[in-house]
Amino acid sequence: MLSTFLWKETSWLAACCIAACAAFFYIPLLYPLSFLLGEGAFFLSGDAAQHVSGWLFFAKDDWAFPLLYTERLNYPEGVSIALTDSIPLAAVFFKLFYAYLPENFNYIGLWHGFAYFFQALAATLLIRTLGAKSIFAVLIAVFFALTWPTLTWRLGHTSLMTHGLIIISLCCYFAGRSRQITARSAFILLLITALLAILVHPYLLALCFAILVAFLGDEYLSEANLYLQLRRLLLTLVLILSVMYVFGYLSVGLGADGFDFYSMNLLSPFCGGRFTQCSFDATGGQYEGFQYFGLGFLLLLCCCIYLLLKGQPFYSAWRAFYFKKRVLLWVFLALFLFAISNRIYLGQFMLLHYPIPDTVDQLANIFRSSGRFFWPVSYAILFGTLALLLRRKQVWVVMLICIAGGTQWLDTTDIRNSVTRSTHKQVISSRVEQLTEVFSTADSVFMYPVAGCRKYDLHYYLDLQMAAALAGVKFNTGYLARTKTDCDSKELAFDDAAASGRLYVSPVDFLLGTFDVPTVFSIKSDLWRCVVVYDLVACGSTNLINELANITDVTPWDADNWSPDAPMLFDAENLRHDPIGSSSGDVLSVGDVTWSGFFSYGPYVDLSAGSYLVNLSYLSDTSAKVSIGFWDLFSSPTWGSALHTLPLLGTDGLYVNATYKVYLSEPVKGFEVRTFYSGSDGLSIRSVSITKIN
Repeated sequence: MLSTFLWKETSWLAACCIAACAAFFYIPLLYPLSFLLGEGAFFLSGDAAQHVSGWLFFAKDDWAFPLLYTERLNYPEGVSIALTDSIPLAAVFFKLFYAYLPENFNYIGLWHGFAYFFQALAATLLIRTLGAKSIFAVLIAVFFALTWPTLTWRLGHTSLMTHGLIIISLCCYFAGRSRQITARSAFILLLITALLAILVHPYLLALCFAILVAFLGDEYLSEANLYLQLRRLLLTLVLILSVMYVFGYLSVGLGADGFDFYSMNLLSPFCGGRFTQCSFDATGGQYEGFQYFGLGFLLLLCCCIYLLLKGQPFYSAWRAFYFKKRVLLWVFLALFLFAISNRIYLGQFMLLHYPIPDTVDQLANIFRSSGRFFWPVSYAILFGTLALLLRRKQVWVVMLICIAGGTQWLDTTDIRNSVTRSTHKQVISSRVEQLTEVFSTADSVFMYPVAGCRKYDLHYYLDLQMAAALAGVKFNTGYLARTKTDCDSKELAFDDAAASGRLYVSPVDFLLGTFDVPTVFSIKSDLWRCVVVYDLVACGSTNLINELANITDVTPWDADNWSPDAPMLFDAENLRHDPIGSSSGDVLSVGDVTWSGFFSYGPYVDLSAGSYLVNLSYLSDTSAKVSIGFWDLFSSPTWGSALHTLPLLGTDGLYVNATYKVYLSEPVKGFEVRTFYSGSDGLSIRSVSITKIN
């Protein structure tokens, strides 16, 4: 009776209802209701803060052209919120009703729920298209699609969780190639999916477009109608470019890097669960190539491969499944090769590195997170395997899949628990809330340094950007993707005091760590005040600062505290070091005296042209006449090699100062002092200081 019920074929409507119910019960296991409503600490930091702030700047601005443009972020030039990954499709829709929505409403939480509902429905449509139409097939396909580790793990980059678009593209491809729908209908649906993908995230466009191209290619091979497929391809490109123009994508900078850094490790599909712990990140960026299949599905995949090798009927079914799909297989191969990049790693070992021309490298870096390009391949493997097994209506198949499903659930528990912990965090005392109160006194906030112009932690900008968005004020810079900034033009705003409603802010530690303090932070006037609020120096008209002082505690900022003649001192806490070293108090020390290599780095400061005295305070037990390595002056954005390299001698166990006078003929960014330890009787670094010489 039960087996009869499980293998009973369902209608499209009934199958979709089953999928929707499964998603309805699964989503609360991951997300609380408050999260879905856009509330909680999750939305005040990281990528989520970028998405939310971009939406709020856009929502509080007037409509403009291109449709995604707002001047309130990166003011006054403005920017397209395509650069904040704020899901343009949802942004444009909700902006139509923003006047009727709660203050500072955001849809990012809702989109997480939508992504899972869409995933379940798309999985149902695909598994039925592949010939498995039973209730059991729908339940299993939805289960594996909802618990697929790659989807669950993507929490934080909300738009990229819309994997349902990839699955729908695969569904349209197979439905069209098997003539369940006409080729014309399949092409139209693939085109619509690609256009929707543009308005969710460009990476999804690239993946959906690849499947569309595969469909056109296989249609050509089977029907030999080249001109028809070329016309379809041309129409696709024209419509895609038109949508990108209307929504402002064509003004987005393409410059980036990381193609071989954010790649996929060959171990990634087999590592990442509770029972399969291993290291699959050899570059520090291969987390972007997280592609774990899950132990339960790996069990099904091994069984499927075994049956393919052993049984002729099973092999025939597999061959029929991919018959006349040669271009799709070539596209999958191309996506796989792009995902692993030109530096191919298996765990921590690089198996192969082949050079590619600079032009090809630049093109590849447009989509620098190459590891993501394996997603269509992984979903094809998932649903292809499930379809081949689920079409065999036998008891052992049910038992095998149920065991695999239980194993998959247990193996992916830690990934789900990580999501649950992140989404259940509530706001207790938030820096963003504090800054929102501060910024609400102004009409616009100008932060120095401008993002991307001087060396400073980019994540620091997110707090200020989010606070400005919540306060409803304009913000002169921001944490953005793929943008080029005219730094000279942007920094002119800090030379003169502006309108009374403008608040200038800069981190205290940055101002104390630079010789070039902008004019607005050093003006002395009865009409101008500078104060320290939290960890920021805030300057503006006296009326504005007085208003600020009425709502929060401030302390005076005296420009005399900063002197261009005073040295900038950077102790051990301000320097980075190799993992072999350790920080004890105010000193960095080599942990293994026999180890050799670059040891300390920093302080990564920006210096204008001129003369400087650089001092390194260090200690070694080696005799003062014996070399223990060298130290050099370096700035990676400017020099291909060290500007100066100097010997590092032993100190007989006493702290000494190694000093060098350097002349810079042009400004440099990220100036650092590096030490190289050759392995001797130890090395301890106490501080680095830089003094400007007039």
